[in-house]
Amino acid sequence: VKEEEIDPLYIDNNVSMTEFDDISARILLEVTKQIRRKVRDDDNKNNELGDLRKHKASKNACARYECDQCDYVSSIFRNLKRHKKRKHEGVRYPCDQCDFTAAHAETLKTHKESRHE
Repeated sequence: VKEEEIDPLYIDNNVSMTEFDDISARILLEVTKQIRRKVRDDDNKNNELGDLRKHKASKNACARYECDQCDYVSSIFRNLKRHKKRKHEGVRYPCDQCDFTAAHAETLKTHKESRHE
């Protein structure tokens, strides 16, 4: 029996059990592949929707966090907290090998890699 001739809704009575098992296995395999594709596509769509929701929430004009010490504004609260630590609380990251200090941990890391390694 050729695969093109397989109709999953109709199986001829003259088909042997071996052929029937083979046909059933191929149909089951194809259905399983289709289900897996659908689940994967749905997962991708859900991830994209989740990312879109996060993006929209971060750009929402209602979600504004203003610094009480300057005119800095952010739509994300943790960015405001980070701004206050760096700009107003004087949080600094000193280099342990020279007099350099950075306002950002990443800047200190880059400094060490470029100057001391």
